[in-house]
Amino acid sequence: MIPASTLRELDSSNSATADSLLSVFQVTTLHNQRLHPLPDAEMLHTHIKPRTTSDRKVIAAFDESGTAAAYALVTRNRLANRTLAELDLRVAPDQRRRGYGTALLEAAKQLARELGCDRLVADFPSVPGGVDFAEKRGGKLSYQHQRTVLELRKIDVGRYRALAIPTGPDGPGRDNAQYKSVRWTDHCPDDLVQAHIVARGAMHDEPTGDLVKEKKTMTAAELRQLEDARIAYGQRRHTVAALAPNGEMAAFTQVAILVNSRVPLAPMGNTAVSRAHRGHGLALGLKAELALWMLEREPHIELIDCWNNVENKAMTHINQMLGWEITGTASAYTFEL
Repeated sequence: MIPASTLRELDSSNSATADSLLSVFQVTTLHNQRLHPLPDAEMLHTHIKPRTTSDRKVIAAFDESGTAAAYALVTRNRLANRTLAELDLRVAPDQRRRGYGTALLEAAKQLARELGCDRLVADFPSVPGGVDFAEKRGGKLSYQHQRTVLELRKIDVGRYRALAIPTGPDGPGRDNAQYKSVRWTDHCPDDLVQAHIVARGAMHDEPTGDLVKEKKTMTAAELRQLEDARIAYGQRRHTVAALAPNGEMAAFTQVAILVNSRVPLAPMGNTAVSRAHRGHGLALGLKAELALWMLEREPHIELIDCWNNVENKAMTHINQMLGWEITGTASAYTFEL
């Protein structure tokens, strides 16, 4: 075991924390995620900084020279699943098998308990040693998911335009001409808030394996709080949605821009289709329209990436149809506290 003195809880709101952990963040990201540009300090700072909608705690391990060798980010959502903590555990490849990961995992468990959580879930990449580490320390496999990447500058623009909503009876969407698409950035328009809240409920159908999650309906106030929190921590979020003739929001998809980062990558947000509107090619069309909008609205972005549960066959098939490339997989393990 490493001495406890080498572990320190850091101020996640301080940009100096991101600077001190950047080398670990960079080397683990590039090691675990193919087609990921070199991260910068602003990307990391945006990821770890606290926000009004979630608690975020950072613990780091330092080697003999005082250089960060590993770190753990513990997150607890304040709006839902308040007894479930998430762990992002990173150990520099050249610092593995020295006890840093084990020490940080135990420290993260204690932090999660102090936050009132009874479970801690962590992703471990499908690289040598990742899964073994979790299983040997009592983790239970909950589900597996895969990362896919879309290279925006390589898409067939003409094909994407043909796929975008609506495509009509002769298009690939099984007659979705009755739907119309709407767009917004950051704040959902007031007249669509309730429809958007209902549409968000479709995300409860996403497979989560053995991980039990609360199926909570968000209030309008909570939606506004979430939108404001994203802006405050440096995210710009674009949404494309499909509206049915009766005013229902049938589907939506989102992408996030890290405003202060120069990394030309944007992570996907949520994508969901309400049960009553499935089978009309809405997710396919909306994701095509979103990619086209990104080319116009955010020309500096070259890549979009997303994570999907491997059991979510519908979404993984849509990504495949749109030319997204699988770049890696990870396994989510749950630790009972």
